[in-house]
Amino acid sequence: MKILAILLSLILSLPSGGITLTLTAENSDIFSAGALEALNALLAESSLTVSASGYDLNVAEEPLLRARMDGTDGVIACGEAAAPLTAELSAAGSVWEAAEALGALLADWEKETGQSVDLQEAGTARRLLTYALTGEEWAAVWPQVMEILCAVTPEAQALAELEITGKGTFKRYFDRDGQEMGAYFYAASAKLNGVTRELRLEYGAAPQKGLYIAFRCPAARGSSNIRLSLHAKNREGAYTVKGELRRTESGLTEVWSAEGRTDGALHLSVSRTADGKTVSRGLTLTRTEEGASYALENGRQTWLAGRAAWQAAELPDAELPAPIGEIARVGETLAERLLALLRAQAPDTWQQLVHYLATNALIDLQREVEN
Repeated sequence: MKILAILLSLILSLPSGGITLTLTAENSDIFSAGALEALNALLAESSLTVSASGYDLNVAEEPLLRARMDGTDGVIACGEAAAPLTAELSAAGSVWEAAEALGALLADWEKETGQSVDLQEAGTARRLLTYALTGEEWAAVWPQVMEILCAVTPEAQALAELEITGKGTFKRYFDRDGQEMGAYFYAASAKLNGVTRELRLEYGAAPQKGLYIAFRCPAARGSSNIRLSLHAKNREGAYTVKGELRRTESGLTEVWSAEGRTDGALHLSVSRTADGKTVSRGLTLTRTEEGASYALENGRQTWLAGRAAWQAAELPDAELPAPIGEIARVGETLAERLLALLRAQAPDTWQQLVHYLATNALIDLQREVEN
């Protein structure tokens, strides 16, 4: 939930706190006029209110899908169908708390230097604290390291069995005023799930200035690799963004990218290449006086284009059912209720929209993306 709120705020420079988002659908290279009419009839009655603590998807002012987070635990519900949620990230401030906790844990290995390091959009680090440990030393402190990392995000538990088989170096970066502004980690050889990789992570962040992240973890054998680069620079209250996440595995290359300005046009895309064939999808967002226009692209075709508008809003308090089911059941209930609402809102054209959403052509396109 927090990721969704943060992304919306970064991409569109939305008001802080909660916001309510509404959409219209104006044209499509795929949908018929009747299908667009049915979609707009549903969208006209729909709104999404989202904040860091959850969201409400409402149709005709009635909640259709709700989610709430309380710490790392949460619930997602459609009617009486409810399933548990786990927070993807805790507050950004905890990243700095984690770095401080790691420094305290590794204090016996700490060495200070006055070396300058360019953290690109985040600025220049003027002071470094370095912690270089052998593989055996990392193994001895790893349970405590995991406690610190899991306090930032529960997904860090996936690293519980990570084994650093050589020297591993952790660095903390500070600006000239002593404010922590980033970190670096490198291990030439780290083993997880039977695969040995090189690990390299560096990041920096400065309030109202910029953000920089670089990560890679190539396997010692084969072409398996994950590479991440993100650059965001604040200029007059808006961010210029350029980022790419590239994953290569078993002959498949998947690339997620973002480029543009948060106060102008921003293009997000995903492409998958296998056996010499590439399938791509894209989303272009362009700020306007009223909000933003959007275009969902399927290769060279426009899947759907329209406009988005938003306003500041508070996410209301809500008591959701106990999370005793599975997420699949929530999805099934959502589909049933959406179909009923669509038939009520567009009695003459709802079948056209369902046809275009359920045709073999669209299903095949989806399979191309998934595979």
